[in-house]
Amino acid sequence: MVFKKKKKQISNQEENFDIEDIENWRGEPDLKFSYELLIMEQYRRTSKAGSQEMKKGWEERKESQTGSTVSIKVHPDTRKEFGECMNTLKNMMIGNIVADSKAKGNIKGLYDELLKLKGKYIEMEEKAWQEVPEHVRRYGSKWVDRWEHIKDTLNYDHIFGEYYLQESVEVYRRILEEITLLLHRMGYFKGEKI
Repeated sequence: MVFKKKKKQISNQEENFDIEDIENWRGEPDLKFSYELLIMEQYRRTSKAGSQEMKKGWEERKESQTGSTVSIKVHPDTRKEFGECMNTLKNMMIGNIVADSKAKGNIKGLYDELLKLKGKYIEMEEKAWQEVPEHVRRYGSKWVDRWEHIKDTLNYDHIFGEYYLQESVEVYRRILEEITLLLHRMGYFKGEKI
């Protein structure tokens, strides 16, 4: 929804606003797309996501006196959040990364390291799943819901997924370092006079 001023008032009273339909709203005609601003905004989000405590997500449920659930507050997994922010920043900067031979090699190597790490834990999870008795693995078993396993994937709710998420944070931090160095080489950071 767009708020549009009706008219400017001379007195100190509040201004009136109309709410209009925004479906076809395009903004001011003189506004231009800023790639640099977009990159720096995502860089800020990624830095903020990476600077918080890396912990598993959880749900906070509150119950009324009668025992029914009143509200649920979901706390996201900050490790996944940081990884997704990092991937988005990398996707937005892919042209700059490919154009810079140093960043291209280093970032590709770090993403290869993530793939190897994930493959290692997928293999460990599949080996552990094969050791689970058949009657427990069978669909409909009351235990199978505690540990779902799909071939060639990693279950992040299981211990091997937890290990991967914890170790991936350090790799994502190194990717952020490489992107920071790339942005520095590109002249995105300027000194301020104090």
